[in-house]
Amino acid sequence: MGKFGRSWDLAKASLAVLLDDPAIMGFSFFSWIVGVIILSPLAGLAIAAALGTEVPWIQDLWNSIRQMRGAGIVVLAVAFFALIFTQTFFMTGLATVAHSRFSGRTSSFSDGFVNAISRLDKILFWSLLSTGVSVIFGMLKKESEDNGSKIGEIATAAGEFSWGVATTFMVPVIALEELSVLDSVKKATAILRKTWGESAIVAVSGALFMKLIGTFGHVAFLLIFLILARSAHGVSGLALIISFLLFSVFLWAVNYLIWSTLDAILMVALYEYATTGKVPEGFTTEEIQNAMSAHQSRRRLPR
Repeated sequence: MGKFGRSWDLAKASLAVLLDDPAIMGFSFFSWIVGVIILSPLAGLAIAAALGTEVPWIQDLWNSIRQMRGAGIVVLAVAFFALIFTQTFFMTGLATVAHSRFSGRTSSFSDGFVNAISRLDKILFWSLLSTGVSVIFGMLKKESEDNGSKIGEIATAAGEFSWGVATTFMVPVIALEELSVLDSVKKATAILRKTWGESAIVAVSGALFMKLIGTFGHVAFLLIFLILARSAHGVSGLALIISFLLFSVFLWAVNYLIWSTLDAILMVALYEYATTGKVPEGFTTEEIQNAMSAHQSRRRLPR
């Protein structure tokens, strides 16, 4: 079976775990809600600037954000930190509950929340480190765009992707290991080497899945709305814009809630097997071992 076939089987197994315990999605829900609150000021700033507000500081601040300079870097760094901290905190809680379920134990939302609180120092340190990396990549990307360097843009995009994949298992390690953040990065990278194929494909397929679903939803919505608009009177362009924006937010929320939960469940399952050799409850031995087999067989090849 090919890697995409194995990854699809793992995704289905993760979905079965989610359907068996839908409450686990609560962590993703709260992560999304807080994320929306964090992004709202930036969205408001962008809208005000786009509408041509005459308030000088709004235009100046928005321009500095777009150009990645001065106060704009500070604003983006604060936003990145808040988003990373929020996501890591709630996904740590989700990983805690998922791990308990895989071990045959019953764990509640409050148990996951309490464990996340107990690891605030690690989450804080990791958020600071990840924010610094994100800001650096953002500055490098902007510089490459300004200089018209396609090679620089490609190299930056490759670096961002590599960093994202290399730290795929940071949340399970933070949630379940008693390690410092730097040691957690090393442990996450070691786990990645055992599950490289699936980790990389999950990262790519997840982004493609959300993009495809979002595109399909928007196209379908526009077609339905235009058909209804032609048969109705008094439907203004503003109504179309507002409806489209509201539907976009709804679709974004559904995509995020489903995929972020499935992704977290799958990462904990792969972490569990990679570190203990035990097959998590809800998965089959074949599914998990197939996720490891290609990489392990390559390691056994003679040089």
